Amino acid sequence: MHFFKIHHGFCNNPKFNLISHNTKQPKAIVLAVITSLLEYASMQKPRGSIDGFNAEAYAYDLGINEDSVVTICNALRNIEFISDSSIRNWEEYQTYDRTGAERQRKFRQNKKLVSSAVTDVTERNALRNTEEKRRDKKRKEEKDNIGDFYAIPDWIPSSAWNEFKEMRVKIKKPMTLRAAHLILDKLDRFRTLGHDPTTVLNQSIINNWQDIYEPKGQSNAAHKKLNSEYNQPSKTERLYAAARRAAEAGGFASGFNSESQTNGDVGSMLPIIEDVR
Repeated sequence: MHFFKIHHGFCNNPKFNLISHNTKQPKAIVLAVITSLLEYASMQKPRGSIDGFNAEAYAYDLGINEDSVVTICNALRNIEFISDSSIRNWEEYQTYDRTGAERQRKFRQNKKLVSSAVTDVTERNALRNTEEKRRDKKRKEEKDNIGDFYAIPDWIPSSAWNEFKEMRVKIKKPMTLRAAHLILDKLDRFRTLGHDPTTVLNQSIINNWQDIYEPKGQSNAAHKKLNSEYNQPSKTERLYAAARRAAEAGGFASGFNSESQTNGDVGSMLPIIEDVR
């Protein structure tokens, strides 16, 4: 093997700072000596051994004194960087036993796994997007053609109804079939109270309302008619009233009392009623 590994944090190792301080050698010199030792150990058999390391030759190559190299090597022994003429824990940090072919095989295998995973994700995303587009298209068709799915009564103007649907789409609240059913029911109820369906729909269109509401401040003829009919006296009540008026006019008031009227004693009043008729 024609290389050795230097791990992250090598240059900032606190132990190397301590060696620089204790040996009075610049840190650059300390790192240069340690790197030279690692290079020498990497070329040996077995790798990691520093037997035969020539301090004088390396001092010459580094341009420093031999004493500096020896002093630094001794300091490395003191911190157990060097142990029994070898770099300590060499196998743990420098072992790399895979051949080039094995590395290529591993690289191709990992690449294949990544490519397969990406393909699977892409296919799943494409499938999901297709399904979502299909559902969106179906929802859009239902919203656009809601009038075809639900019979609109003849009493609702198609123009007002279509404009109301368009308004719901513009405010991003398109009607579902259920919503159309409920709104049509409300329109029918308002119509029975005398409100014009077109007026009700236009009110919501103008105000961009999602729902429809009963118009306020407008005449409600049917509602008033119902109230008027409800407040009218019944036929029996009208007969009693006529009988009372006739009795009072003829001096029969003493024979006519409210209790008989309340208890429904119609028989006692028949002569008077017949006279009224």
